[in-house]
Amino acid sequence: MRYFELTQDRRLRNQVAIEGFQNCPDIVMDREQADSFKRCTNMYVNGDEKIQYPDLFQSPVLLVSERLFQTLKYYDTSVIYKIVVLTDLKQKRQEIYRLMMPIIIDMEHTTAEELDRQLGDGRRIFYVCGRAKETGWQKHHLIVTEEVAESILSLGSIGICYTETMPEKWASWKGGETDG
Repeated sequence: MRYFELTQDRRLRNQVAIEGFQNCPDIVMDREQADSFKRCTNMYVNGDEKIQYPDLFQSPVLLVSERLFQTLKYYDTSVIYKIVVLTDLKQKRQEIYRLMMPIIIDMEHTTAEELDRQLGDGRRIFYVCGRAKETGWQKHHLIVTEEVAESILSLGSIGICYTETMPEKWASWKGGETDG
């Protein structure tokens, strides 16, 4: 099976900025506490009349557009989603997004057999977690199967970069070998 890592295209021009989170590291929401999150949250953004809203945000948290959510929700029912409304008070505009909380496969604590079992269970959207070589911090990689990537591409989505990856590469992320 083919896998792709999805990342936010930070080169997108006129991209909307979420207030208060400039230069913030990516925050991965804890699935165990998902029930304690509000059903709907409001985040304020800044932009102008030419602003673009990408279909994927990685910072400050993993957010997908409502349009992308309508496609993704059918592929992996283990992913938890919460509503986030991006509000631009100056432009009097609101956009619906979804906070996305996929299963996390922690490569530091996952054997090759466990990884095979996880992937064999029909996992199509998930995080692979490893340690960043430069900092020693955990780095989360959003991974999707080829069929999910093709569906996203067919939407004409904006603001998403796709990099083909494979489980053999993830195994090297155990001890500080992550890249990207």
